[in-house]
Amino acid sequence: MGYKLYEVLGVSKGCSPDELKKAYKKLAMEHHPDKGGDGEKFKEISHAYDVLSDQEKRQRYDQLGDEGYEMGGGGPGPAFDPNSIFEQFFGRAGGMGGFPGFFGGDIFGMHGGRPHGPKKCRNLQHVVQLSNRDAYFGAHKVLRVTLHKKCMRCVETCFACQGQGQINELQRAGPFTTVTTRPCETCKGSGQCIKGKHSCSECNGKGDYTEEKKVDLRIPMGVETGKQIVFPGYGEQPQHPGDHPGDLVFEVLVSMDPTFERKGLDLIYKQTISFAESVLGKNIDVPLYEGVYSFHTKTFGIVQPNKPYTISGKGMKTEKHTGNLIVQFQVIYPTKPLSDECKKEIEPIFQKYDL
Repeated sequence: MGYKLYEVLGVSKGCSPDELKKAYKKLAMEHHPDKGGDGEKFKEISHAYDVLSDQEKRQRYDQLGDEGYEMGGGGPGPAFDPNSIFEQFFGRAGGMGGFPGFFGGDIFGMHGGRPHGPKKCRNLQHVVQLSNRDAYFGAHKVLRVTLHKKCMRCVETCFACQGQGQINELQRAGPFTTVTTRPCETCKGSGQCIKGKHSCSECNGKGDYTEEKKVDLRIPMGVETGKQIVFPGYGEQPQHPGDHPGDLVFEVLVSMDPTFERKGLDLIYKQTISFAESVLGKNIDVPLYEGVYSFHTKTFGIVQPNKPYTISGKGMKTEKHTGNLIVQFQVIYPTKPLSDECKKEIEPIFQKYDL
């Protein structure tokens, strides 16, 4: 099981959040395209930090590793902008020599360090792992979800930056004046702060509150790996007025079955028989999920090795479709040489029936 994301940032699996930040900041500055770096490398670094800096994503990644995480445990998830992560550390200019918001201006179409208009908050993703047997029948579970919300009734203009979201500083060196701009640390670049008001009935003066919700998680029968079940608005909650909540996303990961291989809705069953049984026939019992299905190979004639034999309607099921059972036989041929006497006995039979 590999853990490539740690290698990308050059940190150990047990590193602390501070070590992650330091590693990201160093590599991001080195590989940022505006500094002549490799754009794809910059995206790879940003993706690694996006996963490992989130406690839930990191825990899921540590459990599944690269292959399991990318296959359905989470993958890259919803598209993200690598520059947005970079801006959290260095501001919109990213330390590249620009002067966003020069004396309150709006050079980059930004105001207060945030894009104009509302944005959608981050989705929260969880992996639901189940056996193929459970996938055959489907599953149903009621979950409780706690939403952590900021009280929008208690929003005030940030006193530190006067709602601009950034601080402009003048520094004089002899006859020269240098202007530097940095995000406002008080409001995190939003231009607004949430301060609990004692008269607020929503948060009782705390500035934030929790809301309990029930999630009716229904996994349909016949589900395949990668299926997503989305609960809109149950993800990350807005931190600023006008923003939209993210979604709660459950992604299904169906485990491999010890008895069957699966291809879409078809179940593939492999059976070993002897050479004599391939010619004379044999009764086969297949342990399907709803009970044993029996058939005799004589319906197929002489069984051919590894040839797929299809039995209709005995595969996985959805509400509208049903897959097939596909049986493949491995034929074990005799290894001991036949005696001359034995060959004389069976040769007339082969000639008679054109075998």
